[in-house]
Amino acid sequence: MPLSDLGKTAGILGGGGAVQGLPEIIQVNEFLNAGVKFDYLCGFSVAAWNVLNPKQAYAIYKDHIHSEADIWDFDSNIKAVVRSALKNIPHEPFRHPVKFLKFIFRAFSDIPPIPWDWDPSSGGFSRLSPFVEKAVKLIRIYGLDEVQGGINLSPLVKKVGERLDLSEFWTQDTKVHIFVRSVETGDVHVFSNKKEDCERSGHFHFIDSADTAFKAAEAACALRSIFNPVVIEGHPYCDSGPANPFPVEYAFDEGCDTIFAFMKNFNRYARGQNWFSSKIEDDDVAMRYRFNEIKKWADIRKRQEKQKIYVIHPQYPLHPDLWLLGLSKAAKEHTFPVEHEATRKWLTENLNIDPAGD
Repeated sequence: MPLSDLGKTAGILGGGGAVQGLPEIIQVNEFLNAGVKFDYLCGFSVAAWNVLNPKQAYAIYKDHIHSEADIWDFDSNIKAVVRSALKNIPHEPFRHPVKFLKFIFRAFSDIPPIPWDWDPSSGGFSRLSPFVEKAVKLIRIYGLDEVQGGINLSPLVKKVGERLDLSEFWTQDTKVHIFVRSVETGDVHVFSNKKEDCERSGHFHFIDSADTAFKAAEAACALRSIFNPVVIEGHPYCDSGPANPFPVEYAFDEGCDTIFAFMKNFNRYARGQNWFSSKIEDDDVAMRYRFNEIKKWADIRKRQEKQKIYVIHPQYPLHPDLWLLGLSKAAKEHTFPVEHEATRKWLTENLNIDPAGD
């Protein structure tokens, strides 16, 4: 298919943490390098960072994000609680609060959810080991079960803020939408780089500065129970993924003829190897059904209105170090060549484009 036949194009970038963020930014840049220009870009969750400036986001992933320490850190409130608790534990070997919490999370990997009001004397929960029983007691004694959220994206925000140039963000032809969810109402809200969108409804907001752009992107990643909501103009927002994991209707509303959706495969289930992965998989159960419902509706509409929709997934199996909130140099060394090669092959087979290599 010649590029001229694509018409008005849209790129829908999906969420899923580093598991999706790294593959999709490689895929999107292969499209850009092949001459595919996006008239409309939208993203939720981790994709909110990728749509701000895809080429620079690619460079940041490649050169500056090498581990989970480059992405997230524990909130100061949880650090204070842990430090206070450790002071009262004699000869505690895990004096560093971050190491201590990582130890706790590893210990809880693949363990069934723990009810904090559980009474060990009542029996039940027989699968809990004696170590976990003691850990639960300690967590309740020292108030760790009262901590909300727990982690933040300050390392990622700092790295992106130092390296991402948004000088052309408002003047570019590409319209950019970032999706978040209102904690107060549960409604999906849209942050846009085009001021005229604000006239559409009260759910649209103009990104009037780099600070607002970064806050909107951070809010888009704020998965409830893991991150605290992000307050923008007095209102708290969080991740919109569970509400709409495939916002294709916005691309239809923009009059796009060809829609490229860079999404994780919701129908591919793999048991998580850690606490965070298990949490996101629980959310994925509901999101999977919602995604498939929207996809069926979109397939009907595209037949009626003659749009083309292509869904591009990451290449499986993923590297084991690539997970919701983390990656490693080994994961990057695996993912970059695999996704580059697969995307170039996809472009050749589906759009008859022969992209040049690096």
